[in-house]
Amino acid sequence: MKKKNTILMILVVVLVVLCAGYVGIVKYKEVQDQKQQDASEAEEEANKIVLNQMDSITRISFNTTDGELAFTYHDDSWHYEADEAFPLDVSKINLIQNNLNPLEATRKLEEKEDLSNYGLTQPAKTVTVTDASGNQKVLNIGSMNEYSGDYYASIAGDDNVYTIGTELVNSLDVTLDDLLKLDTIPYLTESDITQIEYKTAAESVVYKKEERVKAAEETEQETQSSAAEETSASAASEAETETVWTETRNGTTVDLNDSSKITDAISNISQLSVNSCEAYNVSAEQLAAYGLDAANSKDIIITYNDTTSETQEQKTFTLHIGNLSTQQTSYYCVRIDESTQVDRIVEFNIDDIISSLQQVGEPVQETEAESSDAAVESAAGN
Repeated sequence: MKKKNTILMILVVVLVVLCAGYVGIVKYKEVQDQKQQDASEAEEEANKIVLNQMDSITRISFNTTDGELAFTYHDDSWHYEADEAFPLDVSKINLIQNNLNPLEATRKLEEKEDLSNYGLTQPAKTVTVTDASGNQKVLNIGSMNEYSGDYYASIAGDDNVYTIGTELVNSLDVTLDDLLKLDTIPYLTESDITQIEYKTAAESVVYKKEERVKAAEETEQETQSSAAEETSASAASEAETETVWTETRNGTTVDLNDSSKITDAISNISQLSVNSCEAYNVSAEQLAAYGLDAANSKDIIITYNDTTSETQEQKTFTLHIGNLSTQQTSYYCVRIDESTQVDRIVEFNIDDIISSLQQVGEPVQETEAESSDAAVESAAGN
């Protein structure tokens, strides 16, 4: 027995030693792997070719089909230098800035040929960046390497030729119109919208959605049933609700028998989006030129539940509709809420909404087949 205990103790000691050895080997391997990773990262860092790195960029300029565009950073935001009232999409300038700073080359050409072979005698793009201290760096971007997809580039004052990735080039492929921040229209569905008002200088018509309890209807079968069954059926019926659209015109409110045109209008509203900008920084006095003053504008005022907010608060959105654009005649000039921009929306999209709203109160037209069926039923009844 004593011999067996001794053997067991030896085996336990051996197992502990083996476990300790295994742990030691694992730790050693982890240390070696970390050293190898650190060495690899250090080598990669040493081999980086940084073409630009500044503490902060305060000005960016580059050439486009609209000529040279310049943007300056002040008051915690980017601004279009030529017109500070321009509604700049700051996110697009931030993207250019991030692609420029830092800017790394994918490689440096060891054997340089004539610059014309790289499209650098007349660069496709020239970008100038300036930091807070006034230091400047000029980057020339030439043609694309058809094998790698990278672009040839050079830095003013540096005789070398480099290649850079596509991110910066793609972000610079813009016009001034591309950099304009358009007004947005909320995406709305039939369940979101609770009221639509169509308003002109001459009249205002309001279409409102209501949820009502259905009226209890006794059938012949229910009349013959027991009192208990009638009570149960009535309670179940009273609990049911239905959606009813009403129309208020000239102070008179009526229920709509057919809400299909409201549904059509909502469907068209949900697909609306601003296509482009006609003018910006427009004063109240200038709105008449676009048919967007009170005397000429057609307004669609939509009340809806904002499902994007936790409280689903009720909000109102107004689409002011003016004249057709003089620059793009198949577009209406519109104004979103009280924006100082005059935007454009495709003509037929607006016409479809107005047409649907104008037909809401009209009687449903019977088809020839329906008229024929009605005539047959009338003759049969006689």
